Amino acid sequence: VQKVLTVARPDSKTKLRSLIGLVNFYGKFIPNRARILEPLTKLTKKVHKVKRDWGPEQDRALAEIRQVLSSKPVLKLPDLGKQFIVQSDAAHAGIGGVLLQEENGERHPVMYASRGLLPREQKYTVGEKECLAVVFAVAKFNRYLKGREFLIETDHRPLQVLNEVNATNPRVMRWGLQLQGYQYKIRYIPGKTNIVADALSRLV
Repeated sequence: VQKVLTVARPDSKTKLRSLIGLVNFYGKFIPNRARILEPLTKLTKKVHKVKRDWGPEQDRALAEIRQVLSSKPVLKLPDLGKQFIVQSDAAHAGIGGVLLQEENGERHPVMYASRGLLPREQKYTVGEKECLAVVFAVAKFNRYLKGREFLIETDHRPLQVLNEVNATNPRVMRWGLQLQGYQYKIRYIPGKTNIVADALSRLV
């Protein structure tokens, strides 16, 4: 949970909305969600600027968000008898991923991961960044994924070529080879359901 406990303070309304979206995504597990979010939601109004108007009230809200996202009932202990799901996403300057499992019909995070992109990686195409995010997330969650079949979910359709040997992009081909030691299936999901990985990729 270190990546959530150290999630960066938003410095723009786009990042602030990503953080709010992340909390709302797990809203049913978070008591007093509206109260926690109120200081942050206030900054999304036109009259406010995030950098200028961020203060102690917002710092307290961010600290509380970090805490609720890294503990039960949002966070789930891994169950090695159940399937793992990997969701990943890429933003301009960062990549993120989350390892999920279902419990009583609800998806819970088991582990979070994110990192900033190197200057050369920021020049990659959107597809390459998304592919890098998948490979990064799988490597981070390796201890849970190696030796068992799991599902990769991404909101970028071209990544479905990852498990095809005829990928024409040399980088994508190399990353696809790195994943050949794993048993996985890739499924496309709409961006609106990839909230957690999206927020982690932006808040690095």
